[in-house]
Amino acid sequence: MIAQIKSKEKKVQIGCGLGCLGFLVVGGILQLANPSRPGTTTPEPSNSPTITTPAESPHSASTRKHIVGTSWFGCRDRDDLSKLISYAAQGDREAFSRGLAEGVADGQCTVFKDGEEVVLTDTAIFSGLVKVRRVGDTEEWWTNIEAVK
Repeated sequence: MIAQIKSKEKKVQIGCGLGCLGFLVVGGILQLANPSRPGTTTPEPSNSPTITTPAESPHSASTRKHIVGTSWFGCRDRDDLSKLISYAAQGDREAFSRGLAEGVADGQCTVFKDGEEVVLTDTAIFSGLVKVRRVGDTEEWWTNIEAVK
Protein backbone atom coordinates (compact mmCIF):
# COMPACT_ATOMS: atom_id res chain seq x y z
CA MET A 1 0.00 0.00 0.00
CA ILE A 2 2.78 2.43 0.96
CA ALA A 3 4.68 1.53 -2.21
CA GLN A 4 1.61 2.41 -4.29
CA ILE A 5 1.25 5.82 -2.58
CA LYS A 6 4.94 6.61 -3.11
CA SER A 7 4.62 5.56 -6.75
CA LYS A 8 1.65 7.91 -7.21
CA GLU A 9 3.52 10.76 -5.47
CA LYS A 10 6.47 10.22 -7.81
CA LYS A 11 4.15 10.31 -10.88
CA VAL A 12 2.57 13.57 -9.63
CA GLN A 13 6.01 15.09 -9.13
CA ILE A 14 7.14 14.01 -12.60
CA GLY A 15 3.89 15.27 -14.17
CA CYS A 16 4.23 18.65 -12.46
CA GLY A 17 7.88 18.86 -13.47
CA LEU A 18 7.05 18.18 -17.12
CA GLY A 19 4.14 20.63 -17.05
CA CYS A 20 6.32 23.36 -15.54
CA LEU A 21 9.09 22.63 -18.04
CA GLY A 22 6.59 22.85 -20.92
CA PHE A 23 5.31 26.17 -19.59
CA LEU A 24 8.85 27.56 -19.43
CA VAL A 25 9.69 26.36 -22.95
CA VAL A 26 6.55 27.97 -24.41
CA GLY A 27 7.26 31.19 -22.49
CA GLY A 28 10.82 31.25 -23.83
CA ILE A 29 9.65 30.75 -27.40
CA LEU A 30 7.13 33.56 -27.05
CA GLN A 31 9.81 35.83 -25.61
CA LEU A 32 12.15 35.07 -28.52
CA ALA A 33 9.37 35.67 -31.03
CA ASN A 34 8.47 39.06 -29.54
CA PRO A 35 11.52 40.56 -27.82
CA SER A 36 11.12 43.86 -26.02
CA ARG A 37 14.45 45.29 -25.01
CA PRO A 38 14.87 48.33 -22.79
CA GLY A 39 15.68 51.44 -24.76
CA THR A 40 13.86 50.34 -27.90
CA THR A 41 10.56 51.72 -29.01
CA THR A 42 7.77 50.21 -30.99
CA PRO A 43 6.83 52.30 -34.01
CA GLU A 44 3.44 53.95 -33.80
CA PRO A 45 0.86 52.60 -36.22
CA SER A 46 0.16 54.77 -39.23
CA ASN A 47 -3.28 56.32 -39.63
CA SER A 48 -3.25 55.67 -43.36
CA PRO A 49 -4.57 52.25 -44.42
CA THR A 50 -2.26 49.78 -46.07
CA ILE A 51 -3.68 48.15 -49.15
CA THR A 52 -2.20 44.95 -50.46
CA THR A 53 -3.13 43.37 -53.72
CA PRO A 54 -3.68 39.61 -53.88
CA ALA A 55 -0.24 39.17 -55.43
CA GLU A 56 1.37 41.00 -52.47
CA SER A 57 -0.68 39.31 -49.77
CA PRO A 58 1.42 36.96 -47.63
CA HIS A 59 -1.55 34.59 -47.36
CA SER A 60 -2.52 34.41 -51.03
CA ALA A 61 -0.26 31.50 -51.93
CA SER A 62 -1.25 29.45 -48.89
CA THR A 63 -5.01 29.92 -49.28
CA ARG A 64 -5.20 29.07 -52.99
CA LYS A 65 -5.96 25.40 -53.49
CA HIS A 66 -7.34 23.04 -56.12
CA ILE A 67 -10.23 20.61 -56.01
CA VAL A 68 -8.83 17.08 -56.20
CA GLY A 69 -11.19 14.52 -57.71
CA THR A 70 -14.53 14.45 -59.48
CA SER A 71 -16.98 13.61 -56.68
CA TRP A 72 -16.81 16.69 -54.49
CA PHE A 73 -19.66 19.03 -53.72
CA GLY A 74 -20.26 21.93 -51.38
CA CYS A 75 -23.15 23.79 -49.76
CA ARG A 76 -23.57 27.39 -48.62
CA ASP A 77 -24.86 26.22 -45.25
CA ARG A 78 -22.73 23.91 -43.15
CA ASP A 79 -25.82 22.12 -41.79
CA ASP A 80 -27.02 21.31 -45.33
CA LEU A 81 -23.62 19.81 -46.13
CA SER A 82 -23.64 17.78 -42.91
CA LYS A 83 -27.09 16.46 -43.74
CA LEU A 84 -25.95 15.29 -47.19
CA ILE A 85 -22.85 13.69 -45.69
CA SER A 86 -25.01 11.84 -43.16
CA TYR A 87 -27.22 10.46 -45.97
CA ALA A 88 -24.10 9.15 -47.72
CA ALA A 89 -22.70 7.70 -44.47
CA GLN A 90 -26.02 5.92 -43.86
CA GLY A 91 -25.80 4.39 -47.34
CA ASP A 92 -29.04 6.08 -48.44
CA ARG A 93 -28.09 6.88 -52.03
CA GLU A 94 -31.62 7.94 -52.96
CA ALA A 95 -31.82 10.54 -50.16
CA PHE A 96 -28.29 11.75 -50.94
CA SER A 97 -28.96 12.09 -54.68
CA ARG A 98 -32.28 13.81 -54.12
CA GLY A 99 -30.86 16.16 -51.50
CA LEU A 100 -27.89 17.14 -53.64
CA ALA A 101 -30.04 17.60 -56.75
CA GLU A 102 -32.47 19.82 -54.83
CA GLY A 103 -29.58 21.80 -53.33
CA VAL A 104 -27.97 22.38 -56.72
CA ALA A 105 -31.33 23.28 -58.31
CA ASP A 106 -32.08 25.97 -55.73
CA GLY A 107 -28.50 27.29 -55.65
CA GLN A 108 -27.74 26.15 -52.11
CA CYS A 109 -25.21 23.52 -53.20
CA THR A 110 -22.69 23.09 -56.02
CA VAL A 111 -20.66 20.31 -57.61
CA PHE A 112 -16.96 21.02 -58.07
CA LYS A 113 -14.86 20.03 -61.08
CA ASP A 114 -11.52 18.25 -60.73
CA GLY A 115 -8.66 20.77 -60.77
CA GLU A 116 -10.88 23.80 -60.12
CA GLU A 117 -8.92 26.56 -58.38
CA VAL A 118 -10.45 27.69 -55.09
CA VAL A 119 -9.52 30.00 -52.24
CA LEU A 120 -9.72 28.69 -48.69
CA THR A 121 -11.83 31.17 -46.67
CA ASP A 122 -12.59 29.33 -43.42
CA THR A 123 -11.71 26.16 -41.56
CA ALA A 124 -13.92 24.40 -39.06
CA ILE A 125 -11.28 22.84 -36.84
CA PHE A 126 -11.86 19.16 -35.95
CA SER A 127 -14.95 18.89 -38.20
CA GLY A 128 -13.14 17.93 -41.39
CA LEU A 129 -14.82 20.79 -43.26
CA VAL A 130 -13.48 23.89 -45.00
CA LYS A 131 -15.14 26.85 -46.65
CA VAL A 132 -13.93 27.73 -50.14
CA ARG A 133 -14.81 30.03 -53.00
CA ARG A 134 -13.93 29.67 -56.64
CA VAL A 135 -11.23 32.09 -57.81
CA GLY A 136 -12.93 35.21 -59.18
CA ASP A 137 -16.25 34.35 -57.52
CA THR A 138 -17.82 35.65 -54.30
CA GLU A 139 -20.01 32.67 -53.40
CA GLU A 140 -18.57 30.53 -50.60
CA TRP A 141 -19.18 26.82 -50.08
CA TRP A 142 -18.58 24.41 -47.23
CA THR A 143 -16.97 21.18 -48.42
CA ASN A 144 -14.92 18.28 -47.12
CA ILE A 145 -11.31 19.15 -46.32
CA GLU A 146 -10.17 16.18 -48.42
CA ALA A 147 -11.57 17.88 -51.53
CA VAL A 148 -8.82 20.51 -51.56
CA LYS A 149 -5.07 20.25 -51.95
